[in-house]
Formats: sequence, C-alpha cells, structure tokens
Amino acid sequence: MQITLVPPVSQGRDISYQILTEDNLNSAIECISSTFYFGEPMTIALDITLEEFKYFASILLRKAVLDKLSVVAKDNVTGKAVGVLIAEDFMTEPPEGIETISPKFLPIFELLGTLDTRYKDKYPVKLGELYHIFMVGVYKEYAGLSLILTRTAEIIAREKEYIAAIAETTSPISHKIYTRRLGFKELEDIEPINYASFEYHGKHVFASISSAASCQVIFKDYRAIT
Repeated sequence: MQITLVPPVSQGRDISYQILTEDNLNSAIECISSTFYFGEPMTIALDITLEEFKYFASILLRKAVLDKLSVVAKDNVTGKAVGVLIAEDFMTEPPEGIETISPKFLPIFELLGTLDTRYKDKYPVKLGELYHIFMVGVYKEYAGLSLILTRTAEIIAREKEYIAAIAETTSPISHKIYTRRLGFKELEDIEPINYASFEYHGKHVFASISSAASCQVIFKDYRAIT
C-alpha cells in the first residue's frame, strides 16, 4: 500500500534517510496517518478517522521498529519524520494488538489478503525471501521523497539478502511511480481487485472510489539485477 501526495516537489531541504527507530516513532506515526487519512482511496471510502488511523499506525510502526526493515525521511531542521516507508517480511506474523483496531479496517485487510493469497498460491515463498513494501506516506510539501525512500529501503532489503520485493498499489499515482520509475512489474497472472465489484459481507464498500479502478500486486526480482 503506497501513497505519495503530489506537488509541490521539495527542493533544497536538509533531509536524511534512516531505518525507523524509537526516536522518530511518534513523528512517523503522525506522518503516515496524516498522508493516508487525506489521500488514500480505501481509507477515505471507509470513513476511517484520523485518530483511528493513528492507533492502527502505532501498532504497525512499533513492530516495524523491532523488524528494522522500515525507513523514514527526516527533516534535519525540525528533527521530524516527513516521509515513512513501512516494510516487513512478506511471511511475517501480524503485529501484536492488531485485533484491537477499528473494524473499519477489515475490508482493507480482506482485499489485500486476497491479493497476497493469490500470490502465495502461485509462488510459494519462505520467511526471509520476499521484502514487502506495505505503506509509503509523504507530506505533500515533501513530495518526491517517496522515490528516495523506496530506493533506500531496497538497499536495506538487498543487504538483508531478500531475493525480491513485493507491494500492492492502491492508486494510479503509486502504481505509476513504482512501475515506471522504480522497476517494479505487474504480475499478469495475479488478477487485480476491482474496487467497484469488491464485496465485503455483501456490500460494495469501495464503490465510492472514483480516483482509482483497482488494487494490484507489483513485483521486483533482485536476482535479475546485476
């Protein structure tokens, strides 16, 4: 799941990129929550509140601190995270406490879980093999940092000997960035999920999404890169 809020592109800022730690946890929670709350299609369609997303993000990011696979872009003037990439091992267990979040998130989990199951059914994968880029959020005044965040994250992934990366794109913007500029590929044998036709408990919960047609899996094989 990725999002980058666009224009203006940040220039001339003092930004550093680093693995997420406890020191930048609070500002990372604020950043990822704010960007998804204001711009991610499924979050908006389900009327998830900012506070509900912050609680969800806090659970994800506390696990991410322990996993040491996620990256933040830090404004060195303010000392705060202005971009966040949450990553995990594709076969990792869910974070502790995830069952306590708002049930509004459940349709998102089902949609993403369906895509991930489609991949696993066709391509069996083991722990330690596949680097999962789960969420990317960047404040709009720092737009453009998502590219560097992802490239930094991929350095970490390859250093940890992951053989490939996988992600789910939820909007045309993120899909274009990842496939045209970062070398990810669409998997033709993994069918995307159309928002309009997706049903959760008999309801078309994403029918209101007009900014995007579908959510799909993208993939990048590091073994093919010399």
